Amino acid sequence: MANVPFESYFNDGELPPGFPGMEVDLGPKDIFNKVNEDAAVIAHGVAVVRGATDKTCKIAGATTDSPLGISVRHNVPSAGVNGVPGYGRYAAVPIMAKGRIWVTAYENVTRGAPVFARVSDGALGVTNTGLALPNCVWDTTTFATNLGIVKMNLA
Repeated sequence: MANVPFESYFNDGELPPGFPGMEVDLGPKDIFNKVNEDAAVIAHGVAVVRGATDKTCKIAGATTDSPLGISVRHNVPSAGVNGVPGYGRYAAVPIMAKGRIWVTAYENVTRGAPVFARVSDGALGVTNTGLALPNCVWDTTTFATNLGIVKMNLA
């Protein structure tokens, strides 16, 4: 059997693309669950903040919210509401606070730039008028509406 370089499995060294909210690799990570307290569906791969009580969460609504992490696409079906994929009210939301995760950038981003969340829907970008996610950086350079990787250590 011929030796096949490791890189050939990943398109000449690049990771295969995933879906928003998917874990990038098997590296160290911290994922936990909270309950969506809000009527708004929490999509996969968006910023999630603390809710009103200890065990709840919601989509970022203000720049003063306390970020928990980014919502994870889980293997348990998450139908959302009215055909919108994600986690509806009272659904358990898996949240990554440490690790690398695929997300959709709402604007052009560059590798190493800090991560900010748009407060209307939790979408991620680099515009510093949104909610800052401390200790989080873009691990890839990508264009608006395309997949990118966020590396974070909120734990």
